[in-house]
This record gives sequence, structure tokens and C-alpha cells, in this order.
Amino acid sequence: MKRQQFVLRALVSLVLGGISITLGAQAQAPTPGVVAGGFCTYEPGLLATSTEAAQRINQYFALGSTLQPLNGAEFFHLGVPSNPPPPYAYTWTRTGTTASVGRGKKAVQVDLGVASLVQALVTPGPPSAFSESAANPTDMGTGGILATQALTLKINQGFSEVFVTPATGFSGVSLVNMNGVELDGTALTSAQVAALNGQATLQIREAADVPLGGGPLPYGLSFGQLTDLIDLLNGSFDACGPPSAFAQAHLYQPYVTSNAFVGKRPSTVSVFASKPTYNTFSGQVVSVLPDADGRLLGCTSASYMNFPAGKIALIERGVCTFYQKVSVANAAGASAAIIFNSTPETGPPCPAVPTPGSTRCEALVGMGAAAGSATLPIPAAFVQRSTGLLLRNGATPVIASVQQ
Repeated sequence: MKRQQFVLRALVSLVLGGISITLGAQAQAPTPGVVAGGFCTYEPGLLATSTEAAQRINQYFALGSTLQPLNGAEFFHLGVPSNPPPPYAYTWTRTGTTASVGRGKKAVQVDLGVASLVQALVTPGPPSAFSESAANPTDMGTGGILATQALTLKINQGFSEVFVTPATGFSGVSLVNMNGVELDGTALTSAQVAALNGQATLQIREAADVPLGGGPLPYGLSFGQLTDLIDLLNGSFDACGPPSAFAQAHLYQPYVTSNAFVGKRPSTVSVFASKPTYNTFSGQVVSVLPDADGRLLGCTSASYMNFPAGKIALIERGVCTFYQKVSVANAAGASAAIIFNSTPETGPPCPAVPTPGSTRCEALVGMGAAAGSATLPIPAAFVQRSTGLLLRNGATPVIASVQQ
């Protein structure tokens, strides 16, 4: 597929064969080259110059009230401030005012916030370029290139979860076997390899927010190395194309296995829960108590009356934040948490085939938390609704193993 075509393919299958499974604390690294298919990622240059891209971003902005209900106006931000709370270093919002993107007959009308976002992807130079510290938007530096790549990755992650048939989410795809990889012309050290292995693309982008807000660099990387890594992620499935050499060698899809179903089912990770390198958590799955409407929301301690300590809590998405759900599970003595997706708040129930544009049902989303949130001591995974129902309704006891 040509880079100029901004067509998002529907995901029709998963290529998960060959991943090794080892239960318990001695889990081995997953075999590379077995990432899920059907992703679409784009380089900054294409996103900045394609009118089709601008229209997609505009459509993505329009979904803000449903995808980001706490602040429907804001949709993209970069740069966690060194002294919270926000504002972030850079924020893009829907303005309600239209602007033209592109030239001549190819020009399209989009929200002014979208036009500003697209302009921010154009490097180098003021007034839209990012600075080295993300504090002075009129001075381009190495941090500006990092910011451009990080913003592109955020867009790519959102597109994969909203516009591609969302049986998997690019946010949860994780790094593997980084030993021997060169970033910015320098081979990674053993400490850098250990820090990166097992990290999901969502975690990489969230980590980039810290130096872009004036804080320290993550994973022991330099500005150039972090920029190079994110550039490789943005080119992993260029313009909906086949996996790049880097993707085939160093990316894999987290998954869950269980006696409640046959085979491997995809999952994603959180940025706030404990996740040691190549962590596999396994054990008996126990549903939290249902609320009055029958949902397994797990938002308060009342959901854990007589919950057996040391078991994995099965929780349904909805009402409260992911962070609160896992926090309450931890306080109740759960060893881990598995959160499964919910049905649409309005409209028909979940279809048998995943629907592009839906963030519910079979969609997989990365679980984030507010800036500055403390890391919780238990691991957590997010799974498709069908997976959650199989775990909920499976034979007793239901045992699950999650490879992150």
C-alpha cells in the first residue's frame, strides 16, 4: 500500500503462533516475530502533509466527548509538568472554529485545533516546533524532534484503537529481546535492555512525556536514543503495511491463556500497575461481587466481601477509573486484576464481529492513569469482553496465565 493512501485496514486475524508460555515467576521472553497483524502506523511527515490524515484526526477529535469524558474538549497533550498538577507543556483541543489544511483542490476544512496539531508535526522551525525542554516553543532542539515523534505515536495508538477493527490495540504491543539493538548509532547497554524489555508502546510514549515536561529521561536513554526508538515504533506498520524488520524482531502481543478457553487471547497492559520484565502472572480467577445492576464493577470495597486473598480479581470496565479498580483490588488482597471490556452505554449490544470505531466490546485499550499516580504493587491486564465472559462463566476453578 502506498504511503500516500490513508486507508485503515480492518483487522481480520491474529498471528500469535509460536509464543512460548512459562507459568510463574520464571517466565521466558516471548518469541519475537509473532506480533498481531492489521496495525496502521504513520511517520510524522505523512501525518503532517496528508489531507486524509487531517480528516482522520478531525474525526478522532470529534470522538473526544465519548473517549475522554472527563474533559471532552482536550484530546492530545504532551509534556508532564515537572511540578504537577497540569497544564501540560502542550495541549490541543477542539475549538469549534474551522480552518483550512492543504492547498488548492486538496484543501479540507477541519477544526482549528486539528490544524494546530498537524502544524506541530512539521519540523523544524518556529512557531509550531517543539523546543529541547518543551518550555520554549520558538526554539527547535533535539527535544523538539522527540516531541514530534511522541505526538505521532500518540496519534498512531489512537488510530489503531479507534479506526482499525480493534481486536488488538497498538498501545499494548510490547518490546522483546532488545539486546544488541542500536539506537542513535549506539548499542544499548545491559541496563537499558533490562529497562526496555517488556515495556508496551503506551508505556514508552507516557515515559517520553516526562522529559518533554522538563523531567529526567527514562530507561537510561539519551534524547536521541528515545527519539530513535519511538521513530522505529511509528514505522512498525508503515501506512498499514507489513511489519517492519524491527517489529518482526522486537514486538509481540501480550496474551492470556486459561482452562476456560482454547488457545491464546490478546490483552493489553497498564502504565500504573506493577509489570516486571516479561512478567507472567497466573492463578485462580475470582469475579468480584456484582453491583445492583449485575455488573462486576469493583469500584468499592463492598465488591470484595469474602473475596479470597491471593486470587486474581475479575472486574468489568465502567463507572470508575482503571486506577481505582486496581487500587481497590490491591487493598482487598487480590494478587492481580483482569479488567474486561464493557458493552456500549447506548445502542445495541456487542456484535459478534468487532466494529471499527468502537472502544467497547472486543476493543483492547491501554489502561492509563492521571499524571503523577503512584505505581500500584499488583499487575493488571485488560482483555476483550468475550475473554472476560469466558473467564467469568468458566468451570470452577478458572485458572488464567497472563503474559505481558
